[in-house]
Amino acid sequence: DMGPALRWLRQLGQPPYGHATPDGYSLESRDWSGSGQLTQRFEVAQALARFQVPPPTLVTTAVEPLLSPATRQTLAQANTPKERAALVLASPEFMTH
Repeated sequence: DMGPALRWLRQLGQPPYGHATPDGYSLESRDWSGSGQLTQRFEVAQALARFQVPPPTLVTTAVEPLLSPATRQTLAQANTPKERAALVLASPEFMTH
């Protein structure tokens, strides 16, 4: 069922085939790091963690080497694997790599 993934992409303002030119959506932080966009990204990260897509342990294992000390400190405060996965998905390191 691709419905949730398509909904999340639309929520993030990046629906499939929604960019008018072939160069794709911008990777510049100024185009995605505003407070509204970050809120949307955090909400999608929480939804992904709730659905376990991808599994919480896979998320943290795959991204662990990229995390800053500040992000690691925040993750240490997570109460559940799902909460930890949501925090990883919403982390600055995950958004920029």
